[in-house]
Amino acid sequence: MKAYKHRNRYGDIHTFTPTEDGNILWEGNFEYSRYGWTGSLDAVNMVDPSGGPYIAQGELSSMIHPDIKGKTVSHFEEITEVIDEEERAVAYKIILVD
Repeated sequence: MKAYKHRNRYGDIHTFTPTEDGNILWEGNFEYSRYGWTGSLDAVNMVDPSGGPYIAQGELSSMIHPDIKGKTVSHFEEITEVIDEEERAVAYKIILVD
């Protein structure tokens, strides 16, 4: 499966790439984002970058990538890099469940 690109309302491009383990790699601009966590703060369960797209636990995979059907979002794993001496989110692995 190939990557799916989404342009948000501010013109930022977000890319959703299926991974070999059956999840989705989400790359885009996360500089100004809102987040939600599970009650125990163990896992991120909602990501809302400025301009969208808002994605949360329970969302259907087909709403994120049209070729991935029959799964839902479980949680997100943050991927970070050090930029200007500050650790920042540069991508998220969207963990899917059946």
